[in-house]
Amino acid sequence: MLIIKFNAASLGHFLTSILLKTTSPIPALEYGQIIYPQVLHTGSYTDQHDPLFLKRQTQQYFAITHNNPDFNEWISTLKNNKKIYIDLDSCFVECRLNYIIKLSDWNKKLNNYAVINSWKNFKNPVACDDARRIVRLHQGLEQKIKCNIDEDIVFKFKNFYVEDMNIWIENFIELGKKLSISLDKNYLQRWFECFKVGQKPIIERAKLLYECIENKKFTIDLDENEKGIIIGYDAVTNNIDDPAYFIQKYYEFSKNLY
Repeated sequence: MLIIKFNAASLGHFLTSILLKTTSPIPALEYGQIIYPQVLHTGSYTDQHDPLFLKRQTQQYFAITHNNPDFNEWISTLKNNKKIYIDLDSCFVECRLNYIIKLSDWNKKLNNYAVINSWKNFKNPVACDDARRIVRLHQGLEQKIKCNIDEDIVFKFKNFYVEDMNIWIENFIELGKKLSISLDKNYLQRWFECFKVGQKPIIERAKLLYECIENKKFTIDLDENEKGIIIGYDAVTNNIDDPAYFIQKYYEFSKNLY
């Protein structure tokens, strides 16, 4: 059995869809909405004492997809399984955009909490919140699901966003070899094409944000979360984690919109 460990918005369900090989490649933004009977997903349950989970865990599965921190202890007890960890070490723009777009209700709750609680006495609370989150992502502090270097097979999140199709395919073939799963090049080519279609809103928006990061400017159509992402990258570059700095950069990047 495979155990696929990933943090929210790092495409664990997409990777599972590829490895299952039970469905034809399809373009979609959120593969977590597809129900696979062969897969047990920890994120579907409150904790390991959830009656529904206790009923399902006795079954045999192809894979367990794990992104619920409340199951960390239970996952650690599972032995003689191949564990894959999606290492969220880069492409934080794409990760945050996936979260903002696909988990919009949760993101609204985060924004409301920033306004009412954590950043209530600051200007631009939502932007400050996301700037701090980008800093913490670079520090590895936002990742609730951790890698076990002694057990986990690491698959880097940035592998999903490789632009060269041949390199993209080779990365998945190499992962398949480590898992004793044979992945056909033609099969992976179709998945590559579907990924580009499904992720088009993320890829195009990420391109804009990276341009803003490079130019140290906002565009007129950015929302507060996106502005925070840009500020956060600037803060990381300058090794600064200070609310006053976030607010200062918000003002500076807002001048001369393009």
